[in-house]
Amino acid sequence: MLEIAKTWKDGPESPRFQEWKQSGDALLARREAERKLTAKKTGETETPVSEPAAIQTTQP
Repeated sequence: MLEIAKTWKDGPESPRFQEWKQSGDALLARREAERKLTAKKTGETETPVSEPAAIQTTQP
């Protein structure tokens, strides 16, 4: 715990913080690549999150 506190105190310029950042960036890049691969496989059936889905109402 003390080591983590020291790293946070030293801020983003500390070597340990940079290791964490690089590790996190690599994980995020890997997840994004997997997401894109999955979207490519599903093709047109997937609606991107940034676009609202059309709401279809049914008549009783």
